[in-house]
Amino acid sequence: MARKKTIVERLANKKKFIISVAVIVLAGLSIVLVISDFQISRLSLKKTYPYKCQDCNVILISIDTLRADHLGCYGHEKNTSPNIDKFVEDSVLFKLHINNAPTTLPSHASIFTSLIPSHHGAYNDRPLSEDAITMAEILKLHGYSTVSFNDGGYVSARFGFDQGFDLYHSFFDAARGTFKNRVNRAIEWIKENQNEKFFLFLHTYEVHHPYTPQEEFLALFEANYPGDLPSSISRDLLIEINDDSLKIDEVDKSHIINTYDAEIRSMDNSFSFLVNFLREHNLYDKTLIIFTSDHGEEFGEHGMMGWHGTTLFDEVLHSPLIIKFPNSTFSSTVVNRQVRSIDILPTLLDALDIYSEEIFEGTSLINLINGKKENLYAVSEMGGFGKSLRTEAWKYYRIRSSEMLFNLNRDPLEQTDLSIANLDTKERLKRVLESFLSHKPLSVSKDKAKLDKKTLEQLKALGYIR
Repeated sequence: MARKKTIVERLANKKKFIISVAVIVLAGLSIVLVISDFQISRLSLKKTYPYKCQDCNVILISIDTLRADHLGCYGHEKNTSPNIDKFVEDSVLFKLHINNAPTTLPSHASIFTSLIPSHHGAYNDRPLSEDAITMAEILKLHGYSTVSFNDGGYVSARFGFDQGFDLYHSFFDAARGTFKNRVNRAIEWIKENQNEKFFLFLHTYEVHHPYTPQEEFLALFEANYPGDLPSSISRDLLIEINDDSLKIDEVDKSHIINTYDAEIRSMDNSFSFLVNFLREHNLYDKTLIIFTSDHGEEFGEHGMMGWHGTTLFDEVLHSPLIIKFPNSTFSSTVVNRQVRSIDILPTLLDALDIYSEEIFEGTSLINLINGKKENLYAVSEMGGFGKSLRTEAWKYYRIRSSEMLFNLNRDPLEQTDLSIANLDTKERLKRVLESFLSHKPLSVSKDKAKLDKKTLEQLKALGYIR
């Protein structure tokens, strides 16, 4: 078996690529004009955050399948997230955070590498390339102890997410597990290692289907459901609904959504345990906390119920992004401009005053936090055959040879295709998308990950495998 290259060796290879890209840029000025902002963010990371926080801890929390609009701080009318809403008072709330994929594997890989899916290659069951430099690897190089307690599945070590971690623990009871269990393990670890500078990645499938809320949380959202569906919504039940073999009405639909909201409330309750622990142990102020999700969930907006991964509409791409900076710098700030998952890593390094020569496709969000206007294109991809380019006003959406265009200001639910009526806009966004896709900085694996029995059973329980 060939020896795996060290991170230092892979960084050296990346530097060679940076030089080659620079030559291409000089030779292709017309291309640079189309994607100049994109290229700048890939060739260098500007240090725009003057506060140095080299000894701060970092906690990245990913709540799998969490829609932004089902949190109170994003406008949800139900009380799903009282503790997260309180946390926002110390944080920056990004109102329009767009994921780069609608499924777990490619979206998390984009968060970890600041690369879009076709460039990091982790999709369609292919693992993250060993050539990728991940968030954990960069932080480990800068003296961080790196640890993760996660729900496995598509973020397990089988898919390459353990790169750079000292401890990477995946649980295989994810279809029944809760975020509280992961938080408790994290707290135990922090107690034993709180004198170290650490990076902690927490991930849970609690909000992901099947929806199996505890009765105490479901009771907060419905008193007497008159329908025939059970209080736990299984994967098989959702398949029957989506295959149209089981008919449901609006009351049933509301019940399913209530089970989803109840799981959010349970997760929110567990989130409060972590925040309270950090406060009690004087770690809260010196810890940068990123709260986000890899994708949302569809509840009938475009034909599917309690599902994701089949479209690139906003209900599966618009997820929360909340960042609490050390000492609650920028507290209660709201950023209304569009941002992307690929912007998380550059922002994190900017805040920690870590300069990296990595090839990032995202950019630091500190300028937006400080009120400067930047227009960031959001590229999202689905399984290699579906792609979209989103601006704050428009979305160009392509599935194989079919093209669609939506005016998001007038049609936020993306119901009316304007690709024929606005041909110039469609062609312009199409050219920008093609420019983004044309650069491939990594050697992408062609082989699917080899899965053990536990991982296969877990992916089946989560609905990824029938």
